[in-house]
Amino acid sequence: MAVRPDLGPAVAASPDLLHFIAVGANERIYHATMGVNRNFSPWTELPGGARTESAAGASTSPDNRLTVLHRGTDNRIYRQGLNFQYWHWDNNWQQVRNTNTNAAPSIAYNGHDNLMVQAWRDAGTGQILTSESLTYAAESTAPQGVPSGNNVTSPSAPRVDSEPDGVGVTIRGGNFYDVQGHYFRNNIIYQIHNYYG
Repeated sequence: MAVRPDLGPAVAASPDLLHFIAVGANERIYHATMGVNRNFSPWTELPGGARTESAAGASTSPDNRLTVLHRGTDNRIYRQGLNFQYWHWDNNWQQVRNTNTNAAPSIAYNGHDNLMVQAWRDAGTGQILTSESLTYAAESTAPQGVPSGNNVTSPSAPRVDSEPDGVGVTIRGGNFYDVQGHYFRNNIIYQIHNYYG
């Protein structure tokens, strides 16, 4: 499988495997694993025939699932899950409610609060938005909001990552102030540790 070199892969860890999610040259989404013996599995396309022009996001959670997010060709965010117990994909992509983005979505597990945190850049306003849910089943209907009371816009997609005490957020500055008066300089990358936690 030929991958899009301009779209970085998503990586997520389960107890015995690393999971790699990549976008192919055909804009389809693929999954491969690497075991503790460092052997790679073959690439397989995720069911449902999704296409994307942005990098995908992925995270594992304690309910024995891998969640994959992608931006559809209609600028909506879609997700699909892999159940580790049965090694079975959902076989279709479910739209995450009230999303409109022109950039890659991101997802991370917040072990501190047992939440899945999803983040994206709104296509209309450039504002960074998030949703949080307790279970995989609730992710598609989780309400969206503004991270921790901040009201920021960014020229690029945000990234969320799992940390010991919560979830961190990485954003690209764009000469803006948040509601607490913090200034984010243009084209500077900011990492905010344990933003959710």
